[in-house]
Amino acid sequence: MKINDSNKSNKYRKVKMLIQRAKQLQNGARPRVLMPGIRSTRVAQEEFDQGLLEYQLIPLPKDNR
Repeated sequence: MKINDSNKSNKYRKVKMLIQRAKQLQNGARPRVLMPGIRSTRVAQEEFDQGLLEYQLIPLPKDNR
């Protein structure tokens, strides 16, 4: 998962990552935790809490800052 590092707020970055992961789950990605019958947003949150999500910060080009 790649996230643009345009925002310095960790809370905002976390929310963006969880939204992206929830969309992946809705589109058929396999969950990394067993939680049958639970919404994709909650599954994404649990994956994050357990440290199962990997991400890479991508800096913006200097002319866009």
